[in-house]
Amino acid sequence: MPAGTHTLIAKYSGDGRYGPSQSDAIPHDVIASATATTLVSDPNPSAWGGKVDLRATVDRGAATGTVEFFDGATSLGTAPVSDGVVLLSVSHLSVGTHELTADYGGDACFAGSRSAAMSQVVNLAATTATLNVEPAATGWGQAVGLSAAVDPAAATGTVQFWDGLNPIGPPQPVMDGVATLSWMDLSVGSHALVAKYSGDDYYEPSQSQAVPHDVASGSSIVSLDAQPAQTQCGETVRLSAVVDPAAASGTVQFCDGLDPIGPPQAVSDGVATLSWTDLPAGTHTLIAKYSGDGRYGPSQSDAIPHDVIASATATTLVSSPRRWGSGARAAR
Repeated sequence: MPAGTHTLIAKYSGDGRYGPSQSDAIPHDVIASATATTLVSDPNPSAWGGKVDLRATVDRGAATGTVEFFDGATSLGTAPVSDGVVLLSVSHLSVGTHELTADYGGDACFAGSRSAAMSQVVNLAATTATLNVEPAATGWGQAVGLSAAVDPAAATGTVQFWDGLNPIGPPQPVMDGVATLSWMDLSVGSHALVAKYSGDDYYEPSQSQAVPHDVASGSSIVSLDAQPAQTQCGETVRLSAVVDPAAASGTVQFCDGLDPIGPPQAVSDGVATLSWTDLPAGTHTLIAKYSGDGRYGPSQSDAIPHDVIASATATTLVSSPRRWGSGARAAR
């Protein structure tokens, strides 16, 4: 007999001797049996976008009907009771803490009940960042292409590329799971490049493995000019070294064979100069040696021959006295 107030009557059918009859009505109340509903979830905590299985248990195995699940006041869905158990899977819970309940609606024999609220924690979804560097090595001033792939590809936000502890350029936006940057200002030497994903409202930050990258010195060319082409002893020879590229800094050491000529001369706008007067007479092999700097490697010019001619002299002879007699000696 279902729960509720019932009116009970007895009806006699009669027989061959007596006629039918009906009793007075008797009221009778059937009270619905109390129930208790409990709720658990798995996993807890969960990650955003991941499936959460909700399991509600009604403590009367014979109970039928449905259970409606709630996130606060928001319905998450309804599922039927089977052997006292109700299952529902959800995957659209936002990041944060949710107070979930299960509301059993009752049936003809069993009263409804609501579970105690349980806290479901939804964390940011995990991500991985992978860095690709092309080419694997560069010369100074050459562009290196940095590309960071963020998984899952639905992630938004930015990627900051790093050279060790130093940021490389501004943060780059993630589009379709990828952020890119072309960079030309890495210094000469070995670098450990890393991509750091910022995270967003749904995905947690992540960092790539370090990728080694070597930057070699840029090549340089130095050419030497000596003017005039030959000199006499004591005359000045003007030495001029032109370093290519003109952005190179550092110094140039002028040499006569293996011997340095003066101190190293600073390169300014790609040129170093020296005026020198102390070359001895003879044939000289002049060379300009560029020192290199933090960006460009050293180089040496082709040798230039330079002749220093000994200055001409004039020798005069006089005697005294100019006339002398027999036996006299000339003064020297």
